[in-house]
Amino acid sequence: MNHIAAIHTISTKLGQSREDYQALLVTLTGKPSTKDMNATEVARVRAHYDRLAVTSGIAKAQPARSGFGRPRMLDASKLPMIRRIRAQLISLDRKPDSYADGILTQMYASRAPASFEHASMVQLRALTAALGKQQTRDGAAKA
Repeated sequence: MNHIAAIHTISTKLGQSREDYQALLVTLTGKPSTKDMNATEVARVRAHYDRLAVTSGIAKAQPARSGFGRPRMLDASKLPMIRRIRAQLISLDRKPDSYADGILTQMYASRAPASFEHASMVQLRALTAALGKQQTRDGAAKA
C-alpha cells in the first residue's frame, strides 16, 4: 500500500474530520494536502499516522529501531501518558510531536530519548508537568 493511501485509511479509521486532517498536515508539513508534498514530507506524515494508529489501538506496534539493532516496542503502560501528552499538544494550538521531543531534549540533554514515546515514566511525568505549565501560561484548556 502506498503512503498516501495508508494515511487516508488510518485517518478514516481514526474518524478524523476533513478539517482535523488538514490541520494535522499543516502542523506537520505546512501544506494542507498530500498532493503538494514531496516524498520526505509524505513519509513524515505516514510515520506520524502509523504512531497514531498504534496509540489508538488500530494497529499493532511495530518495533522501533534502537541505536544498537534491537527493536524497541512501545510500553503499553505508557500509552495513557502518551495520549495525555498528545492531548496537551493539541490544546496548545496543535503542536507537533517534535515539540514534545524538543522539550525532553532541553530537560534531559544527553539522556533524552529520540522520541517522547520511548521516554521513561519519570521523563513522561516531567514532560506532562512542563506542558501543563505552558497550558496555564497560554490559557489553553487543560487535558
